[in-house]
Amino acid sequence: MQIIPGVFREELRVRRTALCNMVSDLTAKTSLRGSQLSHLIFIPASRKKYMTENIPYPFRQNSQFLYLSGSFDPEAFIVLCATPTEQMHAIFLADPDPMSELWDGE
Repeated sequence: MQIIPGVFREELRVRRTALCNMVSDLTAKTSLRGSQLSHLIFIPASRKKYMTENIPYPFRQNSQFLYLSGSFDPEAFIVLCATPTEQMHAIFLADPDPMSELWDGE
């Protein structure tokens, strides 16, 4: 997984944790039982788009996905789970495609 140069994994983890805290705090303020709710957040990456059958447009990653994961990989997604007691983060990437890597690089 290629990540943004100059951004460390710890900073990306802090960003994801801050988002989970923000959602939990907002729900706690607006709901009577907000402290007991759990949240599941899905953020998809962008997909490759093609001008013609074999010619892709220049790839531009989803800004929110890039900010939280630092990944330039297309067709991936990030899942954030915020419960009252803990937070979990997972990034799911597409399987490597040898033919695509031959033409586009890793």
